[in-house]
Amino acid sequence: MERTAGKELALAPLQDWGEETEDGAVYSVSLRRQRSQRRSPAEGPGGSQAPSPIANTFLHYRTSKVRVLRAARLERLVGELVFGDREQDPSFMPAFLATYRTFVPTACLLGFLLPPMPPPPPPGSVANHNLRILHPRTPTGHPPPPPQVWNLETPPRPRALFLSPL
Repeated sequence: MERTAGKELALAPLQDWGEETEDGAVYSVSLRRQRSQRRSPAEGPGGSQAPSPIANTFLHYRTSKVRVLRAARLERLVGELVFGDREQDPSFMPAFLATYRTFVPTACLLGFLLPPMPPPPPPGSVANHNLRILHPRTPTGHPPPPPQVWNLETPPRPRALFLSPL
């Protein structure tokens, strides 16, 4: 195959390679080609030699394997959400946040993302006594606060958090 100097052979920058399975997770595998900045063989270390027509016909590519998580157990998906490489698969986070509600409740997902809540202290403990000290009674002349502010014996109910798709 004859090529003229300066004309490049067009290679697809991304080539589908197939799928891999590892620890129950399914990955799509692609090969990514990037043109390398490596010098052609005719150039010396200083690059002072005049380029020959043969030197211009060499193209150097760096090929890297790209794995994209496609299916896994919830623990693995959450791990990818938190610790995954966003440059390798920038579409994972928006796709996961848009679709997780079809296979898991929000409370279950938050159970993986957030640390567990500590149990409430028993009534009459030192912790409740200290909280009352932090909130002194209002001075006379002002109306008293609503009763739910002063009722520290019952722990507040957790509220649901809903994430909207991007």
